[in-house]
Amino acid sequence: MNRHDSGRFRTESLESVAKRYKTLGFSIIPVHGARNPQQPKLPAIKWARFQHTHPSDEELQTWFHDQPKAGIGIVCGRISRLMVLDFDDASVASEFRHLHSDIVHTFTVRSGARGLPHFYYRLPKDKLITTAAYPGADLRGEGAYVVAPPTRIGQIEWVVENDAPIHEISEFELRRVMRFLAGLQATNGHLSPNVIDTQIPKVSEFRHLP
Repeated sequence: MNRHDSGRFRTESLESVAKRYKTLGFSIIPVHGARNPQQPKLPAIKWARFQHTHPSDEELQTWFHDQPKAGIGIVCGRISRLMVLDFDDASVASEFRHLHSDIVHTFTVRSGARGLPHFYYRLPKDKLITTAAYPGADLRGEGAYVVAPPTRIGQIEWVVENDAPIHEISEFELRRVMRFLAGLQATNGHLSPNVIDTQIPKVSEFRHLP
């Protein structure tokens, strides 16, 4: 599959795609999608349980079979060994690509309304990464989920931008990502060389960052 191939998953049913995500170790939940255009990204179920256990195939069938207007959510954190960098600002996303070109070749989703990237990273087993918001970007880990392809709400859709394997992120690379995010926090989204060169926080400090 080529980079920017937005056709990925478009020809498959939601149930089929949800089961495919499950084979990757992801915990899946349904979101309202086009069934509730006022709150399309909200979970359609009580989803706390699925932060700790994966849904069964029967549950996936109940949620997604013959439900083309529903949407798919992927639970982040330890249950899925998944961290997602969700960008809200194009210039911040571009800066991240420039500074971290060695780790952006990973499974990437182009988000719905903004069309900005979600970079997916496979976490080390049992690694706790706390969800946090920064100027121009969100770090989605424990207690969070992301809307995933092929969710579609009217003309807005979530598509695969880069169908690369999910990058297994190392502790050193995690520290680099956290330094980048800390720089956003310190400069309100405007990075400078002085901030980029600040000391890298220890992995054990991640949960204490804003």
